Formats: sequence, structure tokens, C-alpha cells
Amino acid sequence: MLKKINFGTQKRFSIRKLTVGACSVCLGVFYLNFTPNQTVLAADDNTSNPVLTNNSATTITNTNSTNDSTDKDNETTVENLVKNGDFSQTASKTGKWTGEAAKSWDSPWIPTATENAKVEVEDGKLHISSDSKFRAAVTQTIKIDSSKKYVMDYDVETKDLEGAGVRVRTRSLDDSGKEILPKEQFFTPYTNKTSTKHINQQFQFSPETKQIKFEVFFENSTGDAYFDNISFKEYVKKSGNVKEEPKAENGEVNLEDNKYYLTNLSNADYKIEDSEVATVKNNLIIPKKSGSTKVLITKDQKEIGQFMLNISDHQQSVYDKILDSWENVSLGNENYDDSNPYMKSLLDKTESDVANNLSKWDATQESNSIFSDVTDFNKSANITTIYRRLEQFSQVLTNKSSKYYENGELALKLKDGMSYLYAKVYNENKDIVGNWWDYQIGVPRAIVNILTYANLYFSDAEVKKYLLPVDKFLADPTHLLSADHAPAIGGNATDLSKVTILAGALKGDSSRIQKGVDVLLPTLTYVEKGNGFYKDGSYIDHVDKDLHGVAYTGAYGNVLMDGFSQIMPMISNTEFALPKEETDIVYGWTDQAYFPIVINGELMDMTRGRSISRATAESHAAAIEALRGIVRIAQASDANIKSHLLSVVKGKIANDTFYVPYQNLKSYTDIALFNKLLTDKSIITEKGKNYIQFFNNMDKFVYNNVDDSFSFAISMFSDKTKNYEDMNNENRHGWYTSDGMIYLYNGDLAHYSNGYWPTIDPYKLPGTTELTTKREDGSGQAVLPNSFVGATKLGEKSATVAMDFINFNKELTARKAWFIFGDKIVFLTTDIQNNSNDPSVTTVENRKISDQNRKVYVNGKEVDLTDPTTETVQTLYIDADDNNQRIGYIFLKPLTLEINKDQRTHSWREINYGQSDDQITNTFLTAIHTTTENGENIAYVLVPNKDQNALKKIQADVKVVEQTNDIQAVYDKENNMYGVVKYNDNPYMLSKDLVLKQAGIYIIKKINDGYELSFSHPRDEFDYSTLKRENASDNFKIVKEATEKDGSTVVKIIVKEKHKNNSQTNDISKGTELEIISNSDENNNATTNSDQAAVPIIKYLYHNAYLYDQAGKRTNTLVLKRFNFINTYGKLTIAGKKYYRIDKAHYVAANNIDPIKRTLKRNSFIYDEFGKLVKKTTNATKKGRKINTYGSIVKINGKKFYTVGKNQFIKAINFKK
Repeated sequence: MLKKINFGTQKRFSIRKLTVGACSVCLGVFYLNFTPNQTVLAADDNTSNPVLTNNSATTITNTNSTNDSTDKDNETTVENLVKNGDFSQTASKTGKWTGEAAKSWDSPWIPTATENAKVEVEDGKLHISSDSKFRAAVTQTIKIDSSKKYVMDYDVETKDLEGAGVRVRTRSLDDSGKEILPKEQFFTPYTNKTSTKHINQQFQFSPETKQIKFEVFFENSTGDAYFDNISFKEYVKKSGNVKEEPKAENGEVNLEDNKYYLTNLSNADYKIEDSEVATVKNNLIIPKKSGSTKVLITKDQKEIGQFMLNISDHQQSVYDKILDSWENVSLGNENYDDSNPYMKSLLDKTESDVANNLSKWDATQESNSIFSDVTDFNKSANITTIYRRLEQFSQVLTNKSSKYYENGELALKLKDGMSYLYAKVYNENKDIVGNWWDYQIGVPRAIVNILTYANLYFSDAEVKKYLLPVDKFLADPTHLLSADHAPAIGGNATDLSKVTILAGALKGDSSRIQKGVDVLLPTLTYVEKGNGFYKDGSYIDHVDKDLHGVAYTGAYGNVLMDGFSQIMPMISNTEFALPKEETDIVYGWTDQAYFPIVINGELMDMTRGRSISRATAESHAAAIEALRGIVRIAQASDANIKSHLLSVVKGKIANDTFYVPYQNLKSYTDIALFNKLLTDKSIITEKGKNYIQFFNNMDKFVYNNVDDSFSFAISMFSDKTKNYEDMNNENRHGWYTSDGMIYLYNGDLAHYSNGYWPTIDPYKLPGTTELTTKREDGSGQAVLPNSFVGATKLGEKSATVAMDFINFNKELTARKAWFIFGDKIVFLTTDIQNNSNDPSVTTVENRKISDQNRKVYVNGKEVDLTDPTTETVQTLYIDADDNNQRIGYIFLKPLTLEINKDQRTHSWREINYGQSDDQITNTFLTAIHTTTENGENIAYVLVPNKDQNALKKIQADVKVVEQTNDIQAVYDKENNMYGVVKYNDNPYMLSKDLVLKQAGIYIIKKINDGYELSFSHPRDEFDYSTLKRENASDNFKIVKEATEKDGSTVVKIIVKEKHKNNSQTNDISKGTELEIISNSDENNNATTNSDQAAVPIIKYLYHNAYLYDQAGKRTNTLVLKRFNFINTYGKLTIAGKKYYRIDKAHYVAANNIDPIKRTLKRNSFIYDEFGKLVKKTTNATKKGRKINTYGSIVKINGKKFYTVGKNQFIKAINFKK
């Protein structure tokens, strides 16, 4: 039977003992959360230092410390390879020394001279100081033997040292003195403030290292630092370290009934005189009830000792409730059911890991570790790894179905392990060497898990001792120990909260628990900037100082949700519980942030940042990581909310035939909860629904179409979000993942799994337009120089999305738009401008295909893709046996495509240096177009899950109304809808009774009495008055105003009665009939006669226009003023020039209406009609961009300009001739 997460008890104990010896061997029990599918994200290094590869272990001893754990090895006389390390040999001032110089040391390295700075020997010590920010290093080169280990020692004293501090760095060199590649640089911890320390650190260098550069650094600081007694010697382990043999107990052992006692002697027999008080099993004394009894110790049938065992009752408290709840929600040994195959598989895996690690156990510690294969503790990740191994030991020790249950031998190893690690590796006298995350989160999290899971093996004194370093590194759980000391938010906050709460419960410290609870409070709110959840469902993390962040819902957001769902049961029904109004925000996270991005058991990769480069954290595993937290939250929710959450989760995974959710459930409690969810028929499986969601704050768009069984997503970036993140050598090829990459989720549930990311060509991601320039790993992380990225929707099946794209190095630009019309998606890539020497490629499709026999049709005919083929394509169709895996493309203007079926073999290590280099092979069907001339436009339609016959009708229904640098407009006849993207505020006549002026993103539906119009702008609010002023109508009604959740403003426009006899000319006309009117030259260049066209076509006049007669002679009367609409009656040629007829006898020159594209030869400003600077737009005014100009040159204040829009002018001299 499933035990409730927030209840249940497991008795816990504390040992009190009057004799010496019985508890001198401490039992450490350690929880390893190491699992193949676990998403571990938080190991981030926010410092600017090179990646640490130290094969070294560091001890820092404060002179006022009473606990000196300095390694006493190397006391044998060994040559000091540092010359003049005591600074006793000096010379007169020379080089960059500011006073006495130290012999044998190089002239100081000082990149920028600073007044009053000192680098000199003073009183037999190296003294470096400055009263303003200063950086300097004193160095010497040392030859080493890389087959040997080395140890470094030095004394350092700092006074009022502000800034990074001082430290020593080594750089590994080859025989010639050049740095080896990849670079190998080791560091000691910083010393700063006012402090006196002795630093001791061990080193193991790579085989390529022949010598090192030994560097004493003063890093961007002010104040004083003194170095002395610097040594660098071959490491010689002290011999004769023999452990004292344990002795038989005597006197008394006092034990509460919630603790076990591990006997001192494993090779002796312990007999309990009163078996009702306690029993002995596997060298463990296990209490049964309160009382006292004698315990006899015999060996070889001889009595060798005895002691009195006193058992007392343990009084349950709120601290026990918290610890019990944590064990239940995070491990759940009491919920283990051996008949459940997934629970058995999890236990088998854990036991296998334990057995494997026991085979590496180093009882002698000759390897300077407790495990022979993990010896380098200067790599901080190794400290976390080794504690996690012990954590796994603790998991099986307390599982009644495990072969290791109550195993005294395993318990003894755990005790020895915890003791060794505390003494040598992780204690309150250590400073951070490597990644702050391991010291503040990774290791502390493992330690509190050990002390909780196997609490019955630890005395109160042992618990408090092992928590001392945890208390040090989590003294302030509200801030990270990263270089910038950033506030703890998101997943980091929940991790720090968990550790602090558990540490408080383990010590019985209520104030500490409250401190941990309070860490959550800043997270339980929506943010308007920076890291965290936004009301539109976005989750942003890794925000830099300029407030540029990364979409991380499916990674750091997962950690937050997972942690929050574990913390709440711990503190519920206690005095530490958070009020309901604080915690209810989580339901907004589930509905707004998570449910929209989970499709058929798959969490969208565009929200997972660099996690996509991890082999064991593909999209289906990531979905379960998020959903398991939601299932936990449901258990503690009101009945209605619980029903809703469970129904949605069940619906999200019901159709996932690819991935078994139990594969990423890491506790027996979670397995039990999911088993109930999936088998309980009373929990309704929620049917899917159509929805559109734009996550404005992270620039991601999602469209779920259940009617046609597909989902579609677009990954973008803007001036507030980064194009991708590479960190810790992860996501090395993520360069273009936010450059308008599209995702199509259909019946192929494995498409984005099975090694999709290491095998897809990272230069050809579907939907992107990119240069073919070769990229360096991890290069080009950037933000967009402009903000024009956004979307608007009308209902849940129609939307317009736009991205004014500029690539990472600003050599490639294009305006991209997507239009959602029910079962079809229209793509426009407009005005491609390439200023590089390499071609640009637009990737229409790059689909991973598992069916090698999949057929491909071009223009209705099957093509053989044994070899790549280049075709001029009107339709492209990818057939499949499964109707929900068919994909069609319609090209609204025939496009030359190179189509290829390519087998690609790569490894995860190529995109994440910490992953396996095993080779993976996938087959991709690729369709790409190479742009050869600037200014090219591309337009096509994506049609998922339709047969080929459907393409013909769609091809007739969808039309491009306009595709210019200023306007992208598409019309869909089937839905009677327009999608429009406007990049400026010039009036645009979309139809005879609808004029759009405000720049922005529109989706518009024609209804019986007018229009429904949805608008959004990435940064500007909807200008209602302008829309109303530009359009004559009977009524305007705002149906929906923009909100933080949904930035769309929806307006209903009721048009006036139709005017049948509208014959006025030269007026701003408000037409009356719906008609697709294109202002593109290619659609309006027919020569007409003077008697044609009784129905006027409305045009916008950008330039003051003279009137001409039928012979093309000017009438010498200026009658038409610029920036007005006029009626036109066709376009014709007179004497070789283009004109528009405006009445029976008069004409205006076409260049006053139709744009002439001119190319800018330099970046330019825009001016108004008075010659005043209006604005600077990086998109419209960049060098090399083609700009629409109207009419001839005009003069403003004596200077020549071209008209480029309403009341917008650019200097004529800025254009190429």
C-alpha cells in the first residue's frame, strides 16, 4: 500500500556512550542520486577562470584554527624545486620590481602600471600591494617529472585585501616552454580580506607536461599581501601509517531506541543477556525496547570484555517528521514492492552500483582516497561523486528487500568513508577549489541525504560533526558562492532550501529550518526581469549583468519544480509550513509554463538550454522529470486541483508509446504514484486541446493542433534572450538553435531522441537561414541587436509570428515570419542580406528518418535519393506508412532545392566534452536552398499529416499579398484570414476598408460585418486611436486587452455600409469591398488604357506629385500632397515612363507611389521633414541594406534626401548610385 508522502514514521536514534572506542568508528551513509537519466544542471562555474583540471588536493589552515587537518605526509627531506622560496636572497631594484628584487624569480608581470603599487621583498617576505585595482604576478619556471606527484606549501597573510584576492597558479609547459594543449592550469583558493593562512596542495600533471610556470598572483585587488616559505616538492607519502586496532567495549553504552550500535569488533561474538531489550545482527546491536542489559564479548570462546547497554525511548518531534517525510518523498524504502518490476529494476541497479563501487574500495587509503578510481579531489566534481557513492550505500542499508539491508560490513565502510572524507577532503577548514556548486550544493545535498537515510547509524555527535562544513558553505543559503555572489533563485534556491531544512532537522535547530524555508520566498513570485518564472509561462535562467538570459523551463525549471515538490511535504502540517497564498503560485507554473511544452510525453528541447547535449537527458526523460514533480504536488493539493493535475499528466503521457515513464523515476514512492496514476481508472485521461502559446519573455512559440495530430514550435531569441548557451563544455554546437529553428512533433515520437542532437548537421537546422562559415565550438553566444521578435494569435488555431533576424556576427540579416492558418503554416524569409564571403543556406527540412524506404515526391513525382538531387520545386512531399508522419511543402514561388538523404555518424562527446565518444548513426532527409543574390525572398507552406491531393487546394488558397522589407502579408482563402507583419508606421492599405498604420504583428479575420483583428508588438502597446483614426467604421470594440500572460490585443471592427458610387479622386478613400490588394511591383505592372478600370484601387502617395496629361506633359499644377491615399485606375506607360491614372485626364508618376530599392553604402539615420533626427534603427539603416525610396530627391534645409516612409527621410549621399 502506498504510504502518504507527508506522513509516516521511522524511528530514529542517538548514541550516548561513556566509554572510549565504541563510537570511535563513525558510520557514514551516503545517498547517490547518480542515475543514467538524471538531469543534473546546477554544476555551473560562474567565474571567469579557465576550466580547472587540477590533479591535486588542497588543505588550507587558518592560524587561529584549533582543528589542524593539514596533511602530515612529505615530512621527509625533499628538495624544494622553488628557488629562493623564503625570499632570503635579494638584489637591488631591477626590471619591474618596485623595491628589493627576489633572486631566482622573474621580473614581475604587471599588465597595467598602477601608481603606488608595490611588488618587492620586504622583511624577508614577498610584498604585493596597491591602493587601487591592481593585477600582478611573480613567476619562475620549474622542471618536473609528470610521472610523480608534487606538493606545494606557502604561507600567506593579507591585510584589508579587497577584490578577488591572491593565489598561486601553475601552467603546464612542454620542453620548449610552450603551454600544452589543451591548456592545463591549476589554482589554489583565493585569500583576501584580513587573513593568515598556510596553503598545502597536491598536484598530478598530465604526461605531456615537462615543466611548469609557477605564478604568484595578485588578482584585481587593493590592499596588502605577503607570501613566504613557498615550496614545491615531490610528494612522498609518510610510511608506517598503521591504523590502531579496535578494542573491546567496556563500561556503558547508552542508546535511544531509534539508533543502531555498530560493535567495535567484527571478529568477536556479542551476546545480549536480555534478548527482549536488544538483539545482535551483522555486528549491529538493534534496540527492541527500553531497558538495560549486560552485553558479553567473546572471542575463540573466551570472554574479552563486557559492557552495560542502556536503551531509552526516543521522543518523536517535528524534526523526525521532517526527516521521515524527506526519506519517503526522495527515496521511499517503505513503499518498496518487490512485485513491481520497475521498483525491482531500480533496486537491482542501485545494488549493482554498490557492488561495483565496493570492488574499488581502498581500505588502506594508499590511493589517498577511499575509492581507488577517484583520487583527484582538486576536481570538485569528484568530491560530489564520491559522496554520492556513499549515498547509494545508505539507500540499500535501509531497504528491507536489499541484500545489503542492515549489513554491518557495509555500514563499517560507510563509517570509515565519512570519517576519511571529513578529515582529508571536506571539512570546515577547507576553501573552495574548483566549482562552487560542488561545495555549496552537490556535496552538502549528499551529506544530508546520508545522515537522513541512515540516521539510525549515526550518533548526534557524528551528525553535528559532519554538518560543520555544510554549515560553513551554507552559512547564507540566500546567495551562491559563485564569483558574483548571486542571489539563490530557481533550482539553486530549492536545493539550498532542502539542504538547510534537513541540516536544521538533523541538528534539532528550528531557526536553521526556518532559514531554509525563507530561501524559497523570493522564488514563489513571478518576476518581471531576471531569473525566474514569468506570467506568460517563460522560465529564464543564467541572466547576465545586462539582463540577457536563456530559456530553461525544461532544465533549471525542472530542478525548481522537482525540489519544490519534495520540500512542501517536509514542512506541511508543521509550524514551518508556508501559507497557501504563497504556494498556490505553483499551479500557475504547471498550467502556464509546463503543460504547454509537453507533447506526448516529450518536453520541448527549445526550453532546455544546454541540457540537450546530454545523452541521458533527452526530451522524453526531461518530461518525466517535470511531470513527476507535478504528480507529487497533486498529492498535497485540494481535491479539484489534484484531479485536474493528475488528469492532465495522464493525458500528456497516455500516447507516449516510445518511452516508459518509470525509466526516469528515481524513488520507490514516485514509481508507486505513477503506477496508481496509470492504472487507476477513476483518474480521467484528459483529452488534448488546440492551443497557441507565445512565451514572450523567452522568445518561444508553441502551436498544438489536436485536430490534425501535430504540434509546431519556433525557437527564437531577441535583445533580451541569448541565442544559445555553451557552458562547462556542454552544448558546443548549439550555435543556431534559436535562429528561428522550427520543431514539428508528429507521429514519430522518437524523432528528437536516439541521438538526434549529436547527429543532426548543426549548420542546417530546420527553418534557419545561416552562413556556411565554419564555427569554433562554443563560439558566438550573442543577443539580437533589436527587439522585433513576437507573436499574436486569434483563437487557438491562427497566429502570426515574426523575427527580425540578425545573425551572431551581424553579417547576415533576414526578416522571418510564420503564419498559422489551422492545418497549415506559412513561412516567409524576406530580404536576405549577406555581407560575408560565404554563401547562406535556408534549411527547409532536415528530418531524422527511421524508415529507410520512405518515399519522397517532388512536384508530384517520386525522386530517387540514392544521390543528392537539385530541383526547382513547387511541392515537396515526404510520404510515410503512418498518416501522422507525412509532411508536405508548397512553395508559393518555385524554389531551387538540394534534396539529400544522408547517413550521419557522430558522438555525444562532439557536442558535450563530458559525454561518451561512442558512435551513433542516424539518417536525415535534408532540403536546403542556397541564396546567391542579396534581397531574395522565400515563401512556402508546411502541411503536416495530409495526403498529396490536399496540397493542390492549399496551393490555390494561400497567397502572398506582399513581401517587402517593410511588409510581410499573407492571405488564406479557406479561413478568410490575413497575417501581416509591419516593420514601420507607414499606412498600409490591406484591403479597401482596412488600413494598418502601427508597426507590429497582426492576424486578421474577415467576418460578416467587418474584421476581427489581433495585434501585438514586442515592446509597444496597441495604439487604438491610430487604428480608429485610419479607418472609417461604425464601431470599434476591444474584445481583449493585452496582458502579461498573452500580449495579444483583439479588436472587432464594424465597417460602414458599402458605398457603391465612390468616384471621388485625390481623397483619402475608405473603400467598401474586401479585395486582396498587393502593393508589390510584380503584381501591378500591367500596362492599361485610359478607359480601363471603373473601380478604383487605393494607393498611398509618398511624394508630392505633379499631374500629367495623356501625352506625359506636366500640367504645371501641384495638386496632390504627399502622405495621403488616392484612388487610382490602372497603371500605364507613356513615353517609356510609368504612370498611374487618377481620373479621365490626369496621371501621376508611378515613382511617387511605387518604391525604388536603393542600397545604403553606410549606416544611416532617419530624419523628419524638418531635418531633425527621428530615430536610429539598426535594421532599416544598416550598411548594405536595400531600402524602399519614393519619388525624386527632396531638399530639406538645403540638404538632399530620399523619402523612405511617411515623414521619414534618409540623406541621398548615403545611397549607392
